[in-house]
Amino acid sequence: MRIRLGSATFVALMLGIVGACSEAITGPKVAAPDPIEATPLTLSSLSASGVVISQVYGGGGNTGSVYKNDFIELYNAGSSSVSLAGWSVQYASSAGTSWSATPLTGSIAPGFYYLVQEAVGSGGTTSLPAPNATGTIAMSATGGKVALVSNTTTLTGSPCPSPASIVDMVAYGTGSTCAEGSGPTPSPSNTNAAIRKSSGAQDTDNNAADFTAGAPTPRNNTNSSGVTPPPAQTVNSVVVTPATASVVAPSGTQQFSAKAFTSTNVEITGKTFTWTAAPASVATVSTTGLATGIAAGSATITATVDGVSGNASLTVTAPP
Repeated sequence: MRIRLGSATFVALMLGIVGACSEAITGPKVAAPDPIEATPLTLSSLSASGVVISQVYGGGGNTGSVYKNDFIELYNAGSSSVSLAGWSVQYASSAGTSWSATPLTGSIAPGFYYLVQEAVGSGGTTSLPAPNATGTIAMSATGGKVALVSNTTTLTGSPCPSPASIVDMVAYGTGSTCAEGSGPTPSPSNTNAAIRKSSGAQDTDNNAADFTAGAPTPRNNTNSSGVTPPPAQTVNSVVVTPATASVVAPSGTQQFSAKAFTSTNVEITGKTFTWTAAPASVATVSTTGLATGIAAGSATITATVDGVSGNASLTVTAPP
């Protein structure tokens, strides 16, 4: 919003009025979100680990709040424990592009929660349960965005950060940018948190549909959802595509891809493959499956995950 002001005195007066109104509504450490149209964010591999942001509360210590601190809660909807060492949760304002990070440690078991304590306010009557990680980020009660990131590097980018390292993203409150899906969550407040449905397990990659606003219920790693995690998927076969290819030596390239499947031919996502080429005198292959012809001959390109391999054939021809 742009406002044309006639004098420095009027500017100071208006800022004072706005600040006073904001504090009266949401407490001293938060600000109302700017009225800006939400910009959807598409992540390349959403929550492949099974860990999602299950609750966001920025009203801690504000007028009318029960809890003294803001907090971010995570939930492991997967079937295996996930190490959070080297990960972070990060926060930016409703329409902002400046992010603050809180590093994470430890791990989160399947079906359990992980509590990140953030800034303390002057109000509230109740401390949070023992947090699993602690930061000092002052979050807005009514609108903002929180990212779960697979490293501790502060996010950058405008209007939204690059999704490469983002595990999960939640934009909360009307007008917040970078939401997954059709828009941000329903608006929370000093007394309500943005809470993921189905005890944290619902993840359709749509913040508007996956969350509701309700009384904050912070849960740490001693709390289980009671929801039975899905059974672990066992890799039975690996398929490499294309099955056959040819390139010209000495520098022709061919990109291969691989997929893992269960015994019932259900694709298993979120797997990282190890690539090899043999013999190395004929071709090499990168960690991403890009093969390069070295000399004329035939080579086998192999992708392996969880001890199971799949192959493709590469013919390398001499230059004309």
